[in-house]
Order: sequence, then C-alpha cells, then structure tokens
Amino acid sequence: MTRFSRIATIAVLMLCHVNCCAAFTAGAFGSRQSQSFTRMNVLSEDLRQTTGTPTQPSEAETDDWWKTFELNDAALPQEVRSQFPILSRVLGDDTDPKPLIYLDSAATSQKPNFVIDALTSYYTSTNSNVHRGAHKLSRDATSQYEAARTTVAKLVNAKREEIVFTSGATEAINLVAYSWGRQNLKEGDEVITTVCEHHSNIVPWQMVCKERGAKLRYMGIVSGEATGDVLDVDALEGLLSPRTKLVTFQHVSNVLGATHPLQAMVATIRSYNPNIKILIDACQSVPHMPVDVQTLNIDFLAAS
Repeated sequence: MTRFSRIATIAVLMLCHVNCCAAFTAGAFGSRQSQSFTRMNVLSEDLRQTTGTPTQPSEAETDDWWKTFELNDAALPQEVRSQFPILSRVLGDDTDPKPLIYLDSAATSQKPNFVIDALTSYYTSTNSNVHRGAHKLSRDATSQYEAARTTVAKLVNAKREEIVFTSGATEAINLVAYSWGRQNLKEGDEVITTVCEHHSNIVPWQMVCKERGAKLRYMGIVSGEATGDVLDVDALEGLLSPRTKLVTFQHVSNVLGATHPLQAMVATIRSYNPNIKILIDACQSVPHMPVDVQTLNIDFLAAS
C-alpha cells in the first residue's frame, strides 16, 4: 500500500455523528485542506511539532523567513508526485516546457492512482444502485459502500452506525445546522463560534440563528510575540452562558495555521454545561494527524 492508501480509501466519502457525528468528502486530500500559515517563526508549539521547526532568522532575514524554514517530510511531494498522473502533464511549448505545479487543492484536489484505480474498477465492474436493487451488481455496490463506512469508522475510532456520508464538509455542517439547529434552537438561545472559521462554519449558523431568533457569538483572536495570531481560548469561558446551546470551531485553523487546544476547550464547555452540543470542523486535522472521536467527547465532527 502506498503512503496515500489510508487517505485514498476514503477519497469519495464524508462522515457526520457519534457521541460524535462526523462527515467525510471527496478527494484524496479532500476539499478545504490547505493550511495557510502565518509567519512560521511565530506558530503555536503544537503546529511546530507537526510541521517542522523554523530556524531563527537573523535581523536581516526577518522578511525572508521562508528561505530558512524547513518542513518535516519536505521530500514527500517529490516522492509521491509520480502517483498523480495529472502532474506528469507538461505545460508550455517544446521550446519552453514547464512541469505542472498545482496549488489549488483547497478548491479541487487532484487524485493519485490509488483513487483513480478504485473509481475505474467500480465503474467498469460494479457500478449500480446502492441500497436500491436486489440484483448482483447492486448487492456488490452496496457491500463496497458499507465496507467504506467501516473503513472510515476505524479511521476516527467511531461506530459504523455513527458515520453519515455527505457530499462535503460544507454539506455536513449545513446538515447539523438545518436539522439539529432548526429543531433545537429557539429565540434567545446562543451559538458560539470563532472569527477564524471557514465561512462554511459561519454562514449556516448566521442564517439559522436569524431564522430561529438565536444569537451567534464569536471567540476572537489574540496576538503574542511568541505565538503570533492565535484563538483567544481564554475568552471561551466568559462567552458561555445558560443560553448557550452549541459551540463550534476548527480543530486546526486554515486561517491561522494553528492547532487549537481542542481537549482543553471541550473540557471547559463540558464543565460549564455537559448538555451543550459541540461541533468540530476537522477538515485540517483528520487527514494529517490521528483523531479519535471516542476520546474527544464531542457531538458532531465534519472532516474531509
């Protein structure tokens, strides 16, 4: 199995509900998985441990920190490039050929051979209705579909009946907002999120809160010389109130490039009121680090 095998296995999936609900989407890396890093020499300690340790730039190099920064596994892109057929395409003409360099994976991810082969095999040998037929092809397609549910459940240590496939993380979050939110939010209730969320974890809550007469509150960010811009976790306790019904935030921020202290934040919420629902946007974490929903003590998780 290649280094992409685990990710590619869930390449066309999305999960949503266990003590945690979860949601997995299409793409070997999925959509919305780019991490936009702030200055690398001021990243949080957690992210430094997972991405690499920047060397301290001299005063003259302050604006060129990227020249000395090295990522862990920096050689990985070249090692796996050949697994992505589209990256063998050469642009330009014969006099000035240029290899394709693709930087838009956050919008549409390219697929490695492992995913392409799986899709080709399905469409050439199994393609049929899932859960909608009694004939051989339909039974085979259904078996593969349900086997994928088991694979995803094992990936995040969930129960297979807690996995819900959606088209993407955006739909997964909207599913929670427009099902749980519409059924449970009422006038005067509050939902807490952060100012550094992807818009797909802000807009649905803005709309549902407006519709239900609830209030959307935000955790801000703080700047520190040693940490850079990070989520103002200390403000969470002050935002919680008897009216709080749900708290939602990213595990790893694609805006700040920082790993939020998820377990500490969950502990703060649970100690205040164990009945508050917690939705985690794990698009940036599940593909890059171990995530165990059984130990997180959350209600919903959306991931690509």
